[in-house]
Amino acid sequence: MQFQKSLWIFILIPLALSGLSCARKHVAEFKNISQDGISLVYAAAVFPTCEVKREARLTDQENGTDIPFDVFPARVSFALNDKRVLSSSITVTPLTDTTVANFSQAYPGLAAQVQQLAAILQKRPALPPQRQSIPDLFEIDCERLIISKPQFVDFKSGSGVLFITQYGQEFRGINNKELAYVFQGLTTKRDYFISARFAIGHPTLDRGLDDTKPLSANRQTKYLKHIEQELDFFPDSSFNPPLTDIKLMLATLNISEP
Repeated sequence: MQFQKSLWIFILIPLALSGLSCARKHVAEFKNISQDGISLVYAAAVFPTCEVKREARLTDQENGTDIPFDVFPARVSFALNDKRVLSSSITVTPLTDTTVANFSQAYPGLAAQVQQLAAILQKRPALPPQRQSIPDLFEIDCERLIISKPQFVDFKSGSGVLFITQYGQEFRGINNKELAYVFQGLTTKRDYFISARFAIGHPTLDRGLDDTKPLSANRQTKYLKHIEQELDFFPDSSFNPPLTDIKLMLATLNISEP
């Protein structure tokens, strides 16, 4: 009997240690990054590295073109790096700038998006009918070909709207190299705008644009609607990375008082 007990101990201890090792490994997969009062917890298994980038100020008057690329106050971005072609990032933009006389004139596009998003977040209407009215800082000199899985989400310092999309200046087949999970949010005090874009994919989609089939103009709208409805239906866990993982990461975003 004593021998049997010793044998079971001999078997169970390595198993317990193995489980403890797995638990430690799981904990180690989550990393915290903090910069200028902005903190985020991200999964290293999804994004191996996260790099802080500072974006310089550019006003509408300084831009000098009709296309308002990067017309924003100085801001901080978290570049989440993986092997995907499309980059993933979370950008936190302050909604005040003491270096300009008039914020709305200096950053007209941003000011308009803030007003529109604030109204949506206050009313929280049914999002499926409101899809096209969701503001989007990434929709500059392009348009959203689809808007799937729109939903309101909260994070530590505020709330916003999260949805799947793909951008293009003209029709493009929906594919895994260009599909994106986009977040547009505001802090509770309306002092920061958060814009995030994550590269995602789904096994039912073509690998890249070159793998998609060309469609005649009269079939393009029906095709896009079909893909939009399919992506609405698929569970979050079927995407790569799982959409749940991205939502959990966004929920940790915290912006403290300066």
